[in-house]
Amino acid sequence: MSENLLTYKGYYGSYEVSIEDGLIFGKILFIDDSVGYDSETIKGIQAAFEEAVDSYIEFCEEINKDPNPSFSGKTAVRFDPELHKKVAILSKKEKQSMNDFIVSAIKNHVDFVENGSSQLRRIDSILHQKVEYLEFIAGKNTFKTFSTSEFIESTYKVEHKGEKDVTFC
Repeated sequence: MSENLLTYKGYYGSYEVSIEDGLIFGKILFIDDSVGYDSETIKGIQAAFEEAVDSYIEFCEEINKDPNPSFSGKTAVRFDPELHKKVAILSKKEKQSMNDFIVSAIKNHVDFVENGSSQLRRIDSILHQKVEYLEFIAGKNTFKTFSTSEFIESTYKVEHKGEKDVTFC
């Protein structure tokens, strides 16, 4: 299940609906204190969150405390014994500590979540276009070997109805 997140001034906040109370409520995440907020309307929850962040920053300034979220770089991870064994074996094969292996795996996953899915959609779109072009050629019963630039140019012509205003190298 995806967490509902609000953002403002580099802070993150959660929000949930309480049917019983008729409220939307949340708290500022990733800070060393507990700061909550609520609203009776969907439109009001962002404003309530922003007000809570501003109040928190102001409060921290008054007591001379750094309001920025603190992350130590340490966290406990629990996983099943079979996965633990696989990680131990693979990290040994890769000549890495288990910690470095796990950090690398997490970095790769975070990068994929942040960037990779859009790249995969783009690759899928390009491959789909190439398949359509090959089906178009096959429909004409014309089989020809293309260089990469000829293939790209031919695909471009099909997509752009034969326009010839682009030069391919």
